[in-house]
Amino acid sequence: MNFSDIKTFTYYENTVVVDGEALEVPTTLPAAIECVQFHKGRGVLEEPLMVEVPTSKYEAVLQEWLLIKTNQPVIPEAEIVRKTRNEILSGTDFTQLADYPKESQTLYATYRQELRDISLQAGFPENVTWPESPQGEIVL
Repeated sequence: MNFSDIKTFTYYENTVVVDGEALEVPTTLPAAIECVQFHKGRGVLEEPLMVEVPTSKYEAVLQEWLLIKTNQPVIPEAEIVRKTRNEILSGTDFTQLADYPKESQTLYATYRQELRDISLQAGFPENVTWPESPQGEIVL
């Protein structure tokens, strides 16, 4: 990846934002420069002087950002879906207490089982159909 592959690049303090994705980098800007901006087609500007500089001056910073991004752990989609499901289940635990109305308790027991069965769906984890709660809403 280089500057011809991206639309925007912003570098301030020790943060680099490439096409809207911000990551901290260990490199810091020279003292006289507050911020570096790149917009495809307009080049690189150093602020506060608004001096245009060649992209090659910041190519190493872009490569450092890419290396950090590449080495970040990716959370699998299945883990995200299960975490969401578990949070919904936790939020409905009270519906299974003995003093909760029996009719509602039964409805919620069915709903909670549908939540537990999400991982059995054919499209899991990319294409999950969330069950409707007894209150008639899909809670996410």
